[in-house]
Amino acid sequence: MADKKPEDLDRLLQRLVTAGQGAVHRGLEDLASLLEKYQPKQPSYKGPHLTNAEYDGLLERQGGVCAVCGEKREGRLVVDHDHETGKVRGLLCNFCNVALGFFRDDERRVVAAAEYLRAGRTE
Repeated sequence: MADKKPEDLDRLLQRLVTAGQGAVHRGLEDLASLLEKYQPKQPSYKGPHLTNAEYDGLLERQGGVCAVCGEKREGRLVVDHDHETGKVRGLLCNFCNVALGFFRDDERRVVAAAEYLRAGRTE
């Protein structure tokens, strides 16, 4: 390793970072898939943020789909709420809920990610 040039180390570091990002991405997809698979299938909701009637009303207003991606999933959707105020924002699928969590509910990160994806399509 002593005879490696700084450029070689930089390339190696970049390869490790890229591999790590891929592993994390696959791990998150697997986590969301497991959550989706084992999400309770019964229609009733019991949780600290909404009553069953409030959940049903919100689900109906959202058309039975995730508030972010618009997809219908098996089982119940997750009640998304602001962790500072406790205010319910909507119902999300596990994939979108996990994604927002990893963005730390930071709108700037979400917007930056959207801009990044857009720029990658146009180049």
